[in-house]
Formats: sequence, structure tokens, C-alpha cells
Amino acid sequence: MSMTIDATIDTTVDVIALVMWVAGGVVAGLLVSYVVTGITRVLARRHPVAGIITRRGRRPFQAMLVVAGAWVGLVLGAPLATGIREPGWRAVAQHVLLILLISAGTWFVAQMVRVVEDAALEHIRARGGAASGRDRRVQTQAQVLRRVAFAVVVILGIAAAMLTFPGARAAGASLLASAGIVSVVAGLAAQTTLGNLIAGLQLAFTDAIRVDDIVIVEGEFGYIEEITLTYVVVRLWDDRRMIMPSTYFTTTPFENWTRQAPALLGTVELDVDWRVPVPAMRAELVRLLEGSDLWDKRVGVFQVHDATGGLIRVRALVSGKDAPTLTDLKYYVRENLVDWLQTHAPYALPRQRTMEEWVETTDDRAGELYGELAEELTELADLDGAETPEPDTLALAQTRQENPEERRRRETEARRARRRAAREDRRRAREHGGLPGRAAEERARPSSDATRVLDLSEVEAAGAGDHSGARGAGGAPAVDRADPSAPRRTSIIDRVDLPAVGREARTGHEASVFTGSKEAEERARAFTGPSAEVLQEREITAERKRAEESPRTPTEGRAGELYGKDGAPDGDAE
Repeated sequence: MSMTIDATIDTTVDVIALVMWVAGGVVAGLLVSYVVTGITRVLARRHPVAGIITRRGRRPFQAMLVVAGAWVGLVLGAPLATGIREPGWRAVAQHVLLILLISAGTWFVAQMVRVVEDAALEHIRARGGAASGRDRRVQTQAQVLRRVAFAVVVILGIAAAMLTFPGARAAGASLLASAGIVSVVAGLAAQTTLGNLIAGLQLAFTDAIRVDDIVIVEGEFGYIEEITLTYVVVRLWDDRRMIMPSTYFTTTPFENWTRQAPALLGTVELDVDWRVPVPAMRAELVRLLEGSDLWDKRVGVFQVHDATGGLIRVRALVSGKDAPTLTDLKYYVRENLVDWLQTHAPYALPRQRTMEEWVETTDDRAGELYGELAEELTELADLDGAETPEPDTLALAQTRQENPEERRRRETEARRARRRAAREDRRRAREHGGLPGRAAEERARPSSDATRVLDLSEVEAAGAGDHSGARGAGGAPAVDRADPSAPRRTSIIDRVDLPAVGREARTGHEASVFTGSKEAEERARAFTGPSAEVLQEREITAERKRAEESPRTPTEGRAGELYGKDGAPDGDAE
């Protein structure tokens, strides 16, 4: 009995000693971590990177030292003599501590990866807003690298923890033996994911697109809001978001309006009649552009783009400093050119022309017609008691041949007589019966005046004249337009100066989406594209690549002076 008590006491003492050793190791690890953290904080006063390391790595570093201290305490508190088999509980405890140490190490390495990204962002912020646009590329690349490195570190940490089990090591050896089959199966299963991953890396390091670039994707106008490892977020002009896989931008053509310079050209096309006054319309375009603050004064051309069929297609080619401004300028020019056509050249509005032709038949049916006429005369004679002609007279009438010229003249006179009779019938019906619900004096009558084309000055003079005593169509009293209580239709001339309903916009910006109001200008700031420094950096890179690929010749240098930096004339933009 005493031996059992002594063994129990010894076991209890050993357990307490082991716990104290482990606790001492934990405390020692914490103390070491505090000392290291204090040193890094002192260094952070001179080196900002040290502060980022302290902020990101303090907790995982403490976890590593605590686990390491507990392991050291376990080994010292339960020493294993030579030649004695290790107890099962000691092996399990060491295995658990090993997995915890691997997890803490993985956490620490992952946080050090975040330190690289934070250091890049801190450098960008330290340079101020002027350099923030220029460093967007570095920011995007740092984010992509952080995501890739984080995924690799986590996968390696999980693999290291799994390999601590003997069964997992055997399975790993089997997988390595069949690596060819596994790689083929994994490649087929993760083809889309790996493709997006590689495409994301390609976008980050080839500079095909950057954050804030203005793009046209699937026919939609927007800008790049976010670039991730597997997808790209495009914010559209109407505040929608389009999520596109990264492979789209590496396999499908798309438009990047701010690849080098934000200035763009735009077209406004109108279909008009052949009678359109092209010089006057060109002068109106010049007047509109010179009076608008949306035009950058680079290009303002009016062209007859096409002249086929029954219409003429005219085109106004204008320029703007960026995509939002050009969009509003096109709306402004289109609206005012349409209004100018309605007000000053209504005869040039598009229309379709048709021509009616009379077609006369040339077949000779005189014999058949005279036979039918003879039968009708016989029936009428029977009805009114007239004598029936002799049979030989009927036969002669049926077989009589008529001259084609006489027949055509007779048919023409008959048609004219029928039309005159129809007009007379309608006239009598109007005079005696009239149209339902309207008196004879209220009916509209056609005017006998000839149609004339009036100038705008004549129209304004006629509108400002005295309308008292005027008569309407057919002699009916005209409506007094001067009476404010009388209903009237607002003319096009009056509608020109009416303000836009429901909006507070500056003059000339009533139809603008990106200019003229506070909300529109806020929307425009999101669509201005990269900063000037980013565009200058791209231009320098492009110039350097062109210089490396092909040295400039005197001919190319002259072309660059004539047509711009690309050394080639602009094509006919459709």
C-alpha cells in the first residue's frame, strides 16, 4: 500500500514539474518576443519598414516563441534516458507541438508577405497624391504577388503539417511515384482556374490594363475599378459592375481609350435630305463648337460622309480632352444640329419620295364589250317596252370593230367624267348634309395660296404681327394666339430657350451626363482615366520600345513631325 502511495506521489510531482517546465518555457518565449518587439519598435522610428514588420509579425512571432518555449520545457521537464522507449503521451505531445509550430511559422511567413505589400503602399502614400496615379501599377503588382505568395505559403504549410504523419508520408511517396498521371488529371480539372491565375499575372506585369483605364468591354463603356488574380471588375457608366475573368483580357480584343493619351475624336452622324445647305450647316457646327467649353479646339470638321440612295449622311468630327467630355460634346452637337435643321432648314429633314404612273392596257376587247352592251340594251328595252332591234342589227353591233385610238380616247373621257361626277357628289354632300358633328362654317377648306419657303426672319415677323381679324382655313375665325388663356402649341423657336426640366445644369449642358452639374462632375472624375504622369510613363515606355525595335530614319522623323508621335496619318474613323 505504501509503495502505491509513493508511486502516486512521485507521478504527481513529475506532472507538476513538467507543467512548471512547460509554463516556464511559455513565459520565456513571451519575454523573448517582448524584447524583440521592443527592439523593432525602436528601429521603426528611423525605418518605417520595421514598424510594418512589428505590426504584422508581432502576434505570429509570439506564437512561434511560445510554442518553441513549451516544447523546450517539455523536453527538459520529461527527459528521456538512453535505451528507454519514449512514452506514448510524450510522442503525442511533441507531435501536437510540432504541428502548432508549423502553423505559427506559416502564419508568420504569410504576414511577412503582407509586409511587402504594405511597404509598397506606404511608399506610395509617402510620395503624396501627385505620385499615387503613377504608382498604381506597383500597387496592382504588389496585390497580385501577395495573393500568389499567400496561396503558396498556405499550401506549403498544410503540406508540411500533413507530412508529419507517417501515413501521409507514404501517400506522398506514392503520389510522387505517379506524378505524371496526377499532373495530367490536376491540369485538366483546374484548367480554368490555372488559366485565370496565369492571365492575372500576365495582366499585372504586362501593363495591358491598369486601374482607372477607360475601356470598352462587350460593347459597354466603363473603367477598370479593380484587378485581382482571377477576375477584373469593370465599373460601367451607369454604375453597374461587370465582372470579367482575367482570361478575357488576354484572349479577346477590347478597347483601351487611355492606353497612352486620353484625348479622343468622336463623330456625330445625321441622315438629311439632298436639299440640305451644307455650308450653312458647317457654319452652325463651327458656331456651336466655339461657344462650348467642352471642345478642346483640336478637331472640328463637317463632312458629307455618304450620298447614296434617297438621303445624304453628314458627319461632324469633333475632339475632346477625355472620354467623358467627348461624350457630352457629341450629345450637345447632335441635339443642336437637329434643332437647327428643324428651325432653319426644315426642308432638309429626311423624307421618302414616290411617283405615281398611269399604265394603259393594249388588249382589244371591243367585241366582247359591245356584246355585253347589246345584252344590256335588250334587257332595258324589255323593261320599258321599247322595241327590240332586229337580229341582224344586234349581230352587226356585236361584231363591229373599233379603232384602238378611239377606244382609248373614249375610255379616258369616261374616267374623267366619273371623277368629275364623284367630286360633284362629294361637294353636294358637304353642302347639303355636311360632315357628322361639324357645321359647314367650321369645316377646313384648302388654301388657294401657293406654297412658299420662308426665312426665319419672315416667320418671326409673321408671329409678331397683329392677328386680330385673321381668318382660318375656309374663312373660319382664327384662334387668337395672343390670348394667354387660349391653348396653343409651343413652336420650335420658343422651345430653343426653354430650360431643362428636373435638372440644374449650366447653359449648354442640359443633356450632359459628365459635365454641367455637381453629380455629373463627380461621375466624370471616375472616368477621367489614369493621371498625366501614368500616361507620360506609358508614352516614354512606348517610345523606348519603338526605338529598340527599329531606329528612326529621316523619313520617319518627318512623318512624326507631320502626323504626331505615331508617325502615321489618322484613318477614317467610322
